[in-house]
Amino acid sequence: MIKLLLFLSFLSCDFTTSIHRDILKAQEYFQDKNYKEAIKYYKSVTDKRIDDDLKVKVFYQLAEIYSNYEEDYKTSLDYYEKILTYNPNLIWQVKVYEKIGDLYLNHLKNFVEAKKIYNKLYSFQPPLEKSDFYFYQVGLSSFKNLEYEKALKIFEEIGLQNQHAYFLEALYHQGLIHFYKKQWKMAVEKWENYLRYERDARKVVNVKFLMANSYEMLEELKVAYNLYFSILSDYPNPKVIEKRLRSLYERRVSRKR
Repeated sequence: MIKLLLFLSFLSCDFTTSIHRDILKAQEYFQDKNYKEAIKYYKSVTDKRIDDDLKVKVFYQLAEIYSNYEEDYKTSLDYYEKILTYNPNLIWQVKVYEKIGDLYLNHLKNFVEAKKIYNKLYSFQPPLEKSDFYFYQVGLSSFKNLEYEKALKIFEEIGLQNQHAYFLEALYHQGLIHFYKKQWKMAVEKWENYLRYERDARKVVNVKFLMANSYEMLEELKVAYNLYFSILSDYPNPKVIEKRLRSLYERRVSRKR
């Protein structure tokens, strides 16, 4: 949900009646969920002669609407990038770079650009408050770009810092990288370490499922069977587990013949 806090400051500014009217109309249309009309009136403001501070705020509102309500991520990106051309203060820069990074990583799937943005945020000096998050996002961008060795290096560095905000996520992704590389034994070892710390029952079940799958690939069928059985009542789709258990049972019987 877009927080329209900006407009409280707009109304105290000294600008013309037409600009004032268009901003109020845009806000009314937004509150009525008529986003296309809201966009129309916000754009009319940017077409007028207004100071850079106001233009930055309106561009930001447009970018948010295009991203969160119109799902037009490319246009949203264009407006965020326009803001940066006005050399806004550090607070605005951080806010906008965070939005751009999210667009690249989660919507536009441009993981190379996402990594560049999060590296930029992580490199700010002195370090920004969300420095842990930015470093983790650099690793996640590499992971999603299938740069497993680069991602693993970052996740292992985070995994050495149990006070890091993304310590658990890093341990989980270490296991996942080894799993995708078909290094089943190493994946299991990483996830066993992860389970020492994880307290979210849903995540524990998911990792135990992946571990059981790894044991299957290692032909350790009894261990795989016991792990699957341990999550039978908690797995979101029990029929999947039941099918795995039947398959493992048949394979174990076949071995004894």
